[in-house]
Amino acid sequence: KTLFKIFGLFLNVLIALEILENITGYLKKHVLQVELVIVTSLIAVARKIIILDLDKVSGMDIIGLGIAVLSLSISYFIIRIGNSKPRH
Repeated sequence: KTLFKIFGLFLNVLIALEILENITGYLKKHVLQVELVIVTSLIAVARKIIILDLDKVSGMDIIGLGIAVLSLSISYFIIRIGNSKPRH
């Protein structure tokens, strides 16, 4: 139980660093980095799943989190494919 709390706090720090990187990147380039936003969202959902108390959560909540992970993963994959194509 304590290990989950410590890991949750670590992920909070990681999320805060990612948000800070998003903000500084936007202020420097005036461009929103969608890939970084999606990665930050994936970390936030992963944190929620890790610290989730399965005794207090309904099945619909777990299904919703699974759909969120799936949709964010597909979005990240699409963004990565779009960024890797050579531009002419």
